[in-house]
Amino acid sequence: MTNPIYANYDVLEGKLHQGYLSFIKEYNNIILSIYTILTFVAMSLMYFLKSIGRPLYLLSMILGYVLLVLDGDGIYYGLTSLINDFMVFLEFFILYLIYLSPFKKEFEIKT
Repeated sequence: MTNPIYANYDVLEGKLHQGYLSFIKEYNNIILSIYTILTFVAMSLMYFLKSIGRPLYLLSMILGYVLLVLDGDGIYYGLTSLINDFMVFLEFFILYLIYLSPFKKEFEIKT
């Protein structure tokens, strides 16, 4: 007899929407590679306080959330959900720092 409190997540994951990225599987790795490279380049440019790093970081965040929406449904477990929430907080905190705080003056082009 199975316990009704615990669900069989394997069966449930098969019934979830697989997302629109699953229809273009041959381009999925290319799209994710472009996103990863864009994110690393944006973070590197922001580390060196280059002015182009701010819009590139914003673009990489927007692209990341678009890919997340197109990726489909998933099941998140306790610890991974907590880590994901903390990462989202850090992303938006970085946006706040580079666009709304006095730190934004560090990214201005110095002559």
